[in-house]
Amino acid sequence: MRIAVTGTTSGIGKSTKELLTSKGHQVFEINRPEWDHHDLDKLQTIDLKGYDVLICNAGHDRGHHKFLTAPYKDWINVMKVNQLAPMILTQQFTKHNPSGTIIYMTTHHDIGSTSSGAYHTAKAGLKFLIEQMRQENKNYRFVDFSLGRIKTDMRKNWNIELSKEQATWAKHIEPHDVAVQVEHVINNEHVTDIYVKHIKR
Repeated sequence: MRIAVTGTTSGIGKSTKELLTSKGHQVFEINRPEWDHHDLDKLQTIDLKGYDVLICNAGHDRGHHKFLTAPYKDWINVMKVNQLAPMILTQQFTKHNPSGTIIYMTTHHDIGSTSSGAYHTAKAGLKFLIEQMRQENKNYRFVDFSLGRIKTDMRKNWNIELSKEQATWAKHIEPHDVAVQVEHVINNEHVTDIYVKHIKR
């Protein structure tokens, strides 16, 4: 298959790219510097014609702030990368292909979370987008790939003191384990929703 994946420089995206490539798939990496997800105008020039699958994985939680106290630029950047960029790529994919699969990395929101307001708002927006797209067009499979806590580099941008659980990766799963489930979703056309999390969480 021909598969386009965003955010393949580290974490889930990198593991997914490596696994899919090892299985013989052709992977198109949508990353900086060529494709900066903050540059929404440029993303609209991507040609996704001939691709079978689009995986919207790129995302960040810059600052890990409460929404009302977050610097304006931080949460605008979060919304661009985590919600608006996937929306644009969805439009590009559907313009260029009569059918196919789009997988969105969303999140399982922790009800008790006191930070990441913009991050969770963007991910909730993706979930709404998925439902909207399912109503608009039945020729595509729109997959909600909801994640619990994963061992990634995202927290490097938080600039806050980490809790013991965060610092030791307690109850977090490996990116490779997520990649295995991504491949499962790609190979099983009837899967439209999946939730991947640590068994003890």
